[in-house]
Amino acid sequence: MSEEEKQGKNRRLRVVFEEDSNGQKKILRELPLPFKKFSSGSDGFYGSDKIPLDNGERYQVSVIMTRIGSKPKDQTKKELA
Repeated sequence: MSEEEKQGKNRRLRVVFEEDSNGQKKILRELPLPFKKFSSGSDGFYGSDKIPLDNGERYQVSVIMTRIGSKPKDQTKKELA
């Protein structure tokens, strides 16, 4: 498996926010999660958006998926010193 495949750069992920009210399901938002290299050195997927509800309220959401073990070892040692 290549490093690019491990990191998931070619993956297309999304999160679906769904409301279930009285047995009726309604999709509120589909949020794409593009690949991201975080400032910590780790990589993964990240997305954020605002989701409106029927009652006029709006909510801000953020989703972070960090690949476990993606932070370079030498960077971890530098931060601990």
